[in-house]
Amino acid sequence: MIEPLFAFCFDGKVADSIRAAGSPVFILPSARFSRPRQWVAARRKLRDLIERERVDCVVAHSPWALVLFGSAVRKMGRPLVL
Repeated sequence: MIEPLFAFCFDGKVADSIRAAGSPVFILPSARFSRPRQWVAARRKLRDLIERERVDCVVAHSPWALVLFGSAVRKMGRPLVL
């Protein structure tokens, strides 16, 4: 059985819609490429989430997310798709 969960670096309408549909939403730290400390923290939180929730596969919803989180996901040995 597939049980989707969602992680965002922001909270807003999309996250609210997903919550309303009954799926879990996790908010990661804000991340901007111009601020390396932010994206390092966001990657760390995503890795923690993947381990804690036993995520089998990660789907990046945009090229931005793929670039930001791709290396962290691949290092964990999880499949990653765009």
